[in-house]
Parts: sequence; C-alpha cells; structure tokens
Amino acid sequence: MATEFLLSDRKKVSERRYVLKTEFGQFEKEKREAEKPKKRYVNPIKRARRWKQILDENPELNNTLLAKRLRVARVSVVHALSLLRLPEWAQDKVLNTTGVSERSLRPLVHIQNKKVFKAAFEQVLRQAVSPQKSGEKAKNRRSLGK
Repeated sequence: MATEFLLSDRKKVSERRYVLKTEFGQFEKEKREAEKPKKRYVNPIKRARRWKQILDENPELNNTLLAKRLRVARVSVVHALSLLRLPEWAQDKVLNTTGVSERSLRPLVHIQNKKVFKAAFEQVLRQAVSPQKSGEKAKNRRSLGK
C-alpha cells in the first residue's frame, strides 16, 4: 500500500510539474513574441544598395563578415547583392514600387533574353501591386487541380 501511495504522489507531482512547465512555457513564448519587433517592409533594392555601400566602404569586409555583422545568413547577403545585377531601369521601378519581395526578383537575375525578362518583370510588378489574398490563392490552386 505504501508503494501505491508513493506512485500516485509521484504521478501527481509530475502532472503538476507538467502543468507548471506548460504554463511557464506559454508565458515565456508570449513574452518573447511581445519583445520581438514587428517586421516592416524594406525595399530589396534599397537594402542591397545599402549593403553594397557598406562593403565598398570597408574593404576588409566580405559577404560572410558582413552577414555576421548584420546577424543574417550569408546566403541572404549573396541573394540581396545579386539583385544589383538587374538592369538599372528595373531597379528604379522596384524602388518606386512597394510590396516587391526579394524572392520574387531573384529568378529574374538569371534571365538573359530582354523580351522574356521584361514580361516576367512586369508580372512580378503586377503581383506586388495587387497581391491576392492567401485564401484566393488556395481556391485558385484547387480549381486548377480539378
């Protein structure tokens, strides 16, 4: 009988610990989320030009050291700087448009044909100006699958 009592007490204690841990964990998660600054839109060309300027002003820096200094992944620096290979007119248009993501511009860097580039670029700008809601995108995908 004494062992049954001890086992049930252990179970109660472990359940209590679990509840305390989950409540504390939830509290910590909420606290971390409250402390996180809200992300705001930064134009990818503006950011790439700023990072390029930092690299030009500091010859001892390379992409890796810049990434460490900025606390971002090295590949993020490489992708951002690759956007500077876009034609100047395209960079200017992106600077004057809000909502264009770096991810949508990345594939355009590798397009050699000017007509294809211009068509793809215009499509990216149209999507940035009038983005679909995620629900509409999912609905469109479902209707395409039928």
